[in-house]
Amino acid sequence: MNFLRYVTISAILLSVLFNKVPGQPVNELPDFHMPLNIPLLLSGNFGEVRPTHLHTGIDIKTQQETGKNVHAVYNGYISRIKVQSGAYGKSIYLTHPNGYVSVYGHLSQFMPEIENLIKEYQYKKKSYEVDYYPDAGLYGVEKGQVIALSGNTGRSSGPHLHFEIRRARNQNPLNVLKYNFNIKDNIKPVIYSISIYPADNLSLINNENEKLIIPVTGANGHYKITEKDSIKVNGNIGFGIETFDYLDGSHNRCGVYSIELFINDSLVYSHKIDELSFNELRYVNSHTDYEEKKKNKKIIHKLFLEPNNKLSIYRNMVNNGICKFEDSNSAEIRIIVRDAYKNVSQLSFTVKSERKKYPVATIEYDTNYIKTFFYNRPNKYETGELKISVPEDALYDNIGFRYAKIAGNDTGFSDIHCIHDEYTALHKYYTLSIRTKNLPDTLRDKALITYIDEDTVLVSEGGAWENGFVTTTTRAFGKFIVSIDTAAPTIDPVNFNNNGKYSGNGILRFKIEDDLSGIKSYNGYVDSEWALFEYDAKSNTLSYRFDKDRVVTNTIHKLEIYVSDHKNNTGTYKGTFYY
Repeated sequence: MNFLRYVTISAILLSVLFNKVPGQPVNELPDFHMPLNIPLLLSGNFGEVRPTHLHTGIDIKTQQETGKNVHAVYNGYISRIKVQSGAYGKSIYLTHPNGYVSVYGHLSQFMPEIENLIKEYQYKKKSYEVDYYPDAGLYGVEKGQVIALSGNTGRSSGPHLHFEIRRARNQNPLNVLKYNFNIKDNIKPVIYSISIYPADNLSLINNENEKLIIPVTGANGHYKITEKDSIKVNGNIGFGIETFDYLDGSHNRCGVYSIELFINDSLVYSHKIDELSFNELRYVNSHTDYEEKKKNKKIIHKLFLEPNNKLSIYRNMVNNGICKFEDSNSAEIRIIVRDAYKNVSQLSFTVKSERKKYPVATIEYDTNYIKTFFYNRPNKYETGELKISVPEDALYDNIGFRYAKIAGNDTGFSDIHCIHDEYTALHKYYTLSIRTKNLPDTLRDKALITYIDEDTVLVSEGGAWENGFVTTTTRAFGKFIVSIDTAAPTIDPVNFNNNGKYSGNGILRFKIEDDLSGIKSYNGYVDSEWALFEYDAKSNTLSYRFDKDRVVTNTIHKLEIYVSDHKNNTGTYKGTFYY
C-alpha cells in the first residue's frame, strides 16, 4: 500500500468514526450523486408500512428493465457485499467519509472486479448465499462511479433499485427523501378513512363498545366526515387514520412522513419518521391496526400507543394518545398529515361526548376464555395435549387469552388447536408443543407443526418430535395441527434438454418446489464438482450460467442437482449435456 492510499483510507476511517466531513459545515447536507442517471420515480418510500416492518429505503423504478448503471453516491469504499435468495438479493454497501453508509439492493451484477471476487468466494464457501466484508478501504470508489447494474434479485416484485442511506456509527437507516435527491413530489397525502377505538371495556362509540371505521370525503389536502356520520363517544378513546402519500410520476401508494392529532387545538399525539432502527421495525405491527391489515388489507395508523410499542418515532404524547371524554361537550378533532416534501393534508371532524345514562359495556361471556396474558411478564398455558410458553414482551398489550380444541382430520396427527386468534400480533417467538396422535414411530422425524390459514392451506411452522410432542417456535396465533412431510422437493427443467448441446454464455434454468416444510438447501454439480447455481426464491428458479473457466469445452458433462427440505427429504435430478 503506498503512502497516499494509506492517508486516504485513514482519513476515511477517522471521518466515519467521528461522523463528520472534513471541512463540511455542521448540518450541511452532503452533495450526493444520483444512484441512477434516470428520473427518480418511486414505487416505495422511506417509512412505508410493509407486512412486518417499516421500509428502510426508497424503491426507484428502473423503467421496467434490469441492467441500469448504478452509481456510487459519494466517495468511499466497499464495506459489505451480500448475496441472498430473498430479501435484497444481490446488494452492495459503501462506507463514506461523511459518516454515512449507502446501500444498493436487488442488483443483477456487481462491478467486474467485485463480481469476480464474490464468485471466487462463493466457490470457496460452496454456497450461493454469502455475506462478505472486505477489509476497510481495500476497494475504494469515487462519487459517480458505476458500482453495479440494477436488477430484480431477491424478494422483489419487479425491476427496481432499493436504495438506503444509513448512519455509519449505528447502521440506522435515515430518511433518504431528506437528502436533496432529485425526487419530485407535489402531491398532498390522501386520507381515506378515520378509525375510532374503545380503549377499554367501559368506553363507548355510538353506544357500542366496538371499533368504528368511517370513510372520509374531500381532496387536495382538505378532508371531512359527512354530516350523517355523527359520532358520540364516552370514556377512553383512541383514533386511527388510513392515509397514503403519492409522488410525481407514480401511482404507487407510499408512506407519509408525519401525523399529528389535535383535540380542541391541543396536540396529544405526533410521529415523524426521520430515522429508524432495525431492532424496532417489527413494532409496526403495534403501530398499525393489525386486525384490519390481516382481514381487509387496510393500513391504518393508530394514533395511540399500546404499552409495549417501542418505536422511536413518537413525539409530544399525552396519555399515550388516549383521549378521555366524560362531559356533555363537543370536541373538535383535527389530524394533520405531512409528506417529506412539506405537502400537507388535514382532516377535521367533531365528536360529541355524553355522560353515561345507560348500562356500561361489559365483557361478553366467552366459553373459550382461559386467563389474562400479560405483555410484561412470561405467560404459560398447558393441557395434556398442548404446551404454550410466551416470553415477556412478546405481546404488545395484555390479552384475554382464549383456547379451544377441535377434533383432528384424516391427514393430521393431532387435534386442531385454536390458540387465541390470528388477528393478534406477536413481537417475539413463543414455544408451542402439541401431543401427537396415531403417529407411526417411523415418521417421527418427518413430523412438524402446521398453521391452518384462512383458506385451510397448511403452512409449515417447523418443529421436532420428542417425548410424544412436536415442539416449535412461532410468532403467530391461530389454528395448528401436527402434520408430516415425506415428499421430496421437485426439480423440473425449464430450458434444459438432457443430452443437449450448448455453447456460449447461456443459462440453464430449473424449477424447484417443496409442498410443505420448505427448501432448506440446494447444490448443483458439473462433473462431480460443486457448481454455482443461483436460487431465486420468489420464482423458485435455480439457474446455472456456463463457466468456461471451470468447465472443459467440446466434451460431454455430467449434471447433478440435489434439493433438500427441512425434513431432510431430498430430490435429485441427473443428466448430461455437451458443451
